[in-house]
Order: sequence, then C-alpha cells, then structure tokens
Amino acid sequence: MRVQPAAFLRTTLPVDLSGLRELDGGRYHSVWLPDHMVSFWPDSIWTPEFTDLATAAPSPHRHLDGLAVAAAAAVLTERVPLVSAVVDTVRRHPALLAQTAVTIDHLARGRFILGLGSGESENIVPYGFDFSRSVSRFEEALTVIRLLWDSDGPVDFDGRFYSLRHARLDAEPYADRPPQIWVGASGPRMLEIAGRYADGWWPAGAWTPEQYAEMLAALRASAERAGRDPLAITPCFIQVCLIGADEAALAEILRAPLVKAFVLQVSAETLRGFGFTHPMGEDWRGF
Repeated sequence: MRVQPAAFLRTTLPVDLSGLRELDGGRYHSVWLPDHMVSFWPDSIWTPEFTDLATAAPSPHRHLDGLAVAAAAAVLTERVPLVSAVVDTVRRHPALLAQTAVTIDHLARGRFILGLGSGESENIVPYGFDFSRSVSRFEEALTVIRLLWDSDGPVDFDGRFYSLRHARLDAEPYADRPPQIWVGASGPRMLEIAGRYADGWWPAGAWTPEQYAEMLAALRASAERAGRDPLAITPCFIQVCLIGADEAALAEILRAPLVKAFVLQVSAETLRGFGFTHPMGEDWRGF
C-alpha cells in the first residue's frame, strides 16, 4: 500500500498563490481547493482575542470561487494534481460542472480532479437553493456529467431533477480522458453511489480506524456490485493534527476556542463513540 500526503490551498481573501511552487515540487499527491460560500467558524470566536487569524482577515467567510482559483492554480503549476474539495451539485448545474471540469483539466494538462459532494446546508439554504433530496439530486447529477463526457454530439436526458434536450458538450477531454471524479461520502447511500461512480473517495469528518474500515468496505462492496474494480478507487482521509513542542504546549493549544470549534464539525453520534456529549445536542449531524 502506498500512502501519500495531500495539501490544502486556501481559497479565501486575501489571495495568495505564492505557495504553489512549493506544493508543485513533487512532495504531494495533490492540492485540494475548498469551495464554500461561508466558513464553518462562528463569528463569535473570529476575534483577535481567540485567534491571530482575525488580525489578517476581518471575517472567516471571505470565500472565493474554488473552481476559479483551481483554474488559476492550473496555469501556475506543472506537476501536482488539483482537486476541488468538494463542489456540491446543488449550486451548480451538472452540465456546467462537466464543462468547467473539462476546461480546468485542459488548463492543467490532465491534472484536474473533480471532487463532488451532496452539499452542506450552510452553503445552500441561506441563498435560496433547494436542499431537499440532495443525495438523489447528487446521483442524478453524476449521471448527467458522465453522459455529457461520454457522448459524441447531442444527447437527451429525462430525470427527476435535470433534463437535457439536444444538449452537447463537444469540448473533448484532455488527452481523450475525462477528469477523475472523487466523491465526498460517509453515509450508506452516498457510499453506495461513490462505489458506482467514483475514482476516489473522501469521507469528511472524524473517524476511528474501525469506522473508516467499515465505510471503505461498504464502498468497495458497492463497486463490486457495479462490476467495477474496488481497488481502483483511491481512498483518502483527513487527519487533523496538533503540533507542539511538548505536552504542555499541546494542552495550551487545545484550550484555544478556534481549536475547540473543530468539535462542532463532527456529529453527536461520533462524539458519543468517544464518550462525550455534543454541545449542539444529541441530534446534531455535524459537518
């Protein structure tokens, strides 16, 4: 088994792409670019009293278009793959996602990976988008994207959420190979969908090794049922780490409200597994 590190590139103001040269040096498997409208951090703790980051940015919600930043990163790098981490299929129509992914992949000369997910309510509901049946919508969006990439000439499609009439995407994929699709999934339905469609898999959240193994097994079982090679799907994992000189330094870091806020991103069920009660209540679904 080969394990490689990946890196995140900040997609908030102020714009700073100067670190791309280091990230492009061959050390990293890929560079991940978030795509959000708002941050997960509460405004109440985004102050210099709680974090030095507040002295550089007046708001944690100054997000730019992650796909636009990925396009810029594509022309500023030569080696490292670039991943959208992740784009929901609610705010963007799948036909536009298909076209945008092909565009960035040409700019990156075959290094772009389209990371997709069903979405988070904070990026969708405040802006008037319909967040109902998001998983079913996600699956249908994947079908539309693959259809447009795999078709030559006009296509028709009649779905529950999307319809195409003589639609076409004649911009051929770079080197006749469409971008990979990586799926953010952790629930049973999303894992089933990822097994059928995904080239890579990312379960956002905090998981024990046993939980991760269980999800990976479900993903691979879905791939087998779909007639796919389960080992061809690349699994990945985010591990939040605190680095300090000693135990005392780590204890001080853990007292910072911004660090404690990471707990808000996990579900109540996950925290129960570690013996804790979630401050947002027993029904909190988390990140």
